[in-house]
Amino acid sequence: MKILTNLITTSRLFLTIVLMCLYESIPNYLFLIFVALIFSTDFIDGKLARGFHVETFYGSLMDTVADKVLNIALLLPLIKITKWFYLLLALEVTILLVNTIGTIHGKKTRSLFLGKVKMWFIFFTIILGYATIFDYLKNIYALITLVLTIICEVIVIIDYIIFLLKQEKNTNRFKIKSFDDLKYFLFDTDYYKSTLVKK
Repeated sequence: MKILTNLITTSRLFLTIVLMCLYESIPNYLFLIFVALIFSTDFIDGKLARGFHVETFYGSLMDTVADKVLNIALLLPLIKITKWFYLLLALEVTILLVNTIGTIHGKKTRSLFLGKVKMWFIFFTIILGYATIFDYLKNIYALITLVLTIICEVIVIIDYIIFLLKQEKNTNRFKIKSFDDLKYFLFDTDYYKSTLVKK
């Protein structure tokens, strides 16, 4: 089950690349269906990993990377609706940087409920944004969800920064000295759980 979960997570990254390559060559409604299906993998892999207790650092890392690649790739074409999408892109990159810097400094992480809410707002913003580009809807709907998503992004960034600053640097971090160490670090469920902060 661990392999299946990680494959689903990894597939989101590759499916995003394929989707953007097909952006102008498939019917608009089919594009929106594919977007919804790719976003659904984020829900599925998380449910499986937690349900079967097979969470790993690889899954967490790939989930973050795949989410950001998906979001950024899909948000870029939406800039033609309004330049405010640049701000949303910048905030997504900022969240990635904050998490990366925290991990580099050995800080423990946690999954925020607000982060999950933010992902749903991004999903609806993207769907409504493309529905606007495809002339299915007026742009007011995409703009409303865009504003709400930006607010969520700012709150998530502030919360992450405060949470990470409160922690001491972890001086007992696992040291990777061999390929076996790397496999343990990436794929051992017990090790990954030990790096988490309980809510």
